[in-house]
Amino acid sequence: MNTYEVRKQIQKENKNKLIGEIGMVLFLLVILCCIVFVGRLSNPFHVLDSKNGKDLVKEYEAGTDYVKVRNATLEFTGYYKEDKNNNILYNCYATVIGEEKFFVFVPAKRSGKDPKDPDKTLSNYSFTARMHKDSELLSVVAKDYELTVEELVETDVISTIVLDEADLDLTRMYIIWIALICVILLCILYCIISYVHLKSIYKRKEILELQKYGPIDEVLDAINEEVANHLVFDSIALKITEQYLLAFRSGKVYIQKCKYITNVLITSKVKKAYGIVKLGYENFLQIYEGEQVVFELPMENEIEAKEILEVMNRKKQ
Repeated sequence: MNTYEVRKQIQKENKNKLIGEIGMVLFLLVILCCIVFVGRLSNPFHVLDSKNGKDLVKEYEAGTDYVKVRNATLEFTGYYKEDKNNNILYNCYATVIGEEKFFVFVPAKRSGKDPKDPDKTLSNYSFTARMHKDSELLSVVAKDYELTVEELVETDVISTIVLDEADLDLTRMYIIWIALICVILLCILYCIISYVHLKSIYKRKEILELQKYGPIDEVLDAINEEVANHLVFDSIALKITEQYLLAFRSGKVYIQKCKYITNVLITSKVKKAYGIVKLGYENFLQIYEGEQVVFELPMENEIEAKEILEVMNRKKQ
């Protein structure tokens, strides 16, 4: 004959809770990975020290986002960009790295004393830039030279990669990456703490509260004896004895003496997956202590739900 052991039931719920928490953490990590790879976050931790233009192009195509250029000579191209208030955001220069020529977006404040009259040449100019492509600039340049963008690209006169110092975005990327790394580390730490906490049933808040009835092991033994000899209602998720009510749901545990339960009601609520996606309505058994709902248990069987209500109503009489 199999005997009921409440400790094993609690341990099982601990495992269910841990699996659920790890699942949610993994789901969060997948979302973070999607943000990084699908959202194409720039990597500020790898800054290419450019000496050869062709290598720079290869590194960009391989995924490098930032480049450091030292002691370059920049020539003003005549192109610039303004904001909606007609303030100069940056001036467009050109520089040669190795055998490749690149457009460089230089911040207005570094283009000379007067942003609207920038220095024609910037000598020994060192800067860090974000590499990207600017189709708008290529369209303007192609139009000025009476070419199509495709024809301009085919001339190979200048690279389609822009070195953007004006919109470097390096600090913001550092902040985003550090925040992502901290979230990942916190998720891992949370899993470790949950594992340590749930490894023992005696660390659960619900079990520690049983101390008010006596030593925990003695109370658990008394519950086992109650289930074995004084069981009034029995199901997988709920057991009612002469003295105790035991309920279990997706890693949650509720153990209380029946005399402290003030009410038990059946209510219909919206069923949600992961607390977000609505899956219709479902009946729940609500357990009250005083005026507060302390535990909710899904009830798929209406006959079983009515039987539970009858059992608890008899106990109140």
